[in-house]
Amino acid sequence: QICYNNNNNKSNALEVHTINNNNKERAVLSCRYVVNCAGLYAHELFPIITTPTPTTTTTIPPPPPRQYYAKGNYYKWTPSSSSSSPLPFSRLIYPLPEHGGLGIHATLDTSNQLRFGPNVEWIDSIDNDINDDNTVYRPSPVTPDIVRAIQSYWPALQDQHDLTPDYAGIRPKLSRQEFADFSISSPFDGFVHCLGLESPGLTSSMAIAKHIVD
Repeated sequence: QICYNNNNNKSNALEVHTINNNNKERAVLSCRYVVNCAGLYAHELFPIITTPTPTTTTTIPPPPPRQYYAKGNYYKWTPSSSSSSPLPFSRLIYPLPEHGGLGIHATLDTSNQLRFGPNVEWIDSIDNDINDDNTVYRPSPVTPDIVRAIQSYWPALQDQHDLTPDYAGIRPKLSRQEFADFSISSPFDGFVHCLGLESPGLTSSMAIAKHIVD
């Protein structure tokens, strides 16, 4: 829980109350500002913030915009004749953006391993154990749609047998229908909520921090 401490000390006007789920130990942190920038879980933190007033009533912040989850899968290029197959690209290849994402692009890591991804796979929930065999964080199998997307700029790709599921991530989206920018709001003094910060949020983190401070 996060609340005002009403002690008229503007440098520590807020209190963050936490509970350890294992031993139920409680802790209180006094601070001037609280920035909710928890990525996929920012929406879960949003509704727990309450603001006690001098009259002991509680003001509930407005509900956050709805969040959607876009799973993105990456696939390694693993041709059957890898020892004699030269890399088809020497730089990153970005196709035209697709609905919900930037398209399945080609990337090279520092060891020159070629990967393709991410695609856009809408999922309903992220509420499962990351170590579960059925976890949503496990990369999904290669599909014909993924092969066709890569073949649109690299026709030489033969079939899905040259691709191996590698890893997956999940992006918080604020819309499934159209482009939606990050949502940065301050419902009460001292609180800042950053919602929908998918991967470009890391790239632009310094600019986001400056925007919050300003």
